[in-house]
Amino acid sequence: FPSILADKNIGASSGEAQMLLFVSVGNIVLSLFMHAFSGIALAYSYFSLEKVLKIIRICLRFLMVILLVQRTGKALTLAQIDIVLTVLMLLAFLLFFKKENIFKGSFDKKLLMAMLGFTLAIMFQSIINQINTTAGKLIIGWRVTDFAQVTVYGIVIQVYMIYCNMSTVIQNIYYPSVGRAVFEKKSTSEITGLVSEASRIQAGILFIILIGF
Repeated sequence: FPSILADKNIGASSGEAQMLLFVSVGNIVLSLFMHAFSGIALAYSYFSLEKVLKIIRICLRFLMVILLVQRTGKALTLAQIDIVLTVLMLLAFLLFFKKENIFKGSFDKKLLMAMLGFTLAIMFQSIINQINTTAGKLIIGWRVTDFAQVTVYGIVIQVYMIYCNMSTVIQNIYYPSVGRAVFEKKSTSEITGLVSEASRIQAGILFIILIGF
C-alpha cells in the first residue's frame, strides 16, 4: 500500500491512508451482515422497520458529518462515522429479531444448498459491479498525480451509482409480494403482472431522472 501511494499528494499521511483502508474494509464486511438482516426484515414484511432504520441512519450520518468532519477535515472521520452507524444498525436489527423471535425453528440444510447456486451468482455479479465502479478510481489514482482529477472522477461514479440504485428501490418493496405469490403457487400470469407493475414504475422513475439530467 505505501508503494502505491509513493509520490502521490493525497492530502494525508501514509499511516492515515492505511487506517482509512482498514476502516473502510471493515465497514464493507459489516455491511454484508447488515444487508442480510435487511433482507430478513423484508422477507417477514417488516417494511417499516427496514425503512425507518435507514432513514434514521441517513439523518444521524448527516448530523455527525456536519459536527465532526468540519472539525477534523479528514476522510478517516467520515469512514469512522460509517462503521459506527453500521454497527448500531446491526444491533438494532438483532434486538428486534430477538424480540420477535425471528430466528426460531431448525436449520434447513436442503434449503441452504438450494440457495447456494443463486447466492454464488449474486456474489459474482457483485464482484463484477465492484470492479466496474472502483477499478477506474484505482487506475486513475495510481497513474494521475493530480488529486483533483481523481476527486472529479469519483463524483461522476457516485452519480452513476445513485442512478443505478434508484432502479432497485421499487423492486425491494415488491420482492415479498412476488415471493408470497410463488409460495402460494399463483398462476404465471398473476406473477408476471406483479413483476410488470414494478418494472413500469422503475422505468418511469429512471426515464424522468434521465430526461431531467
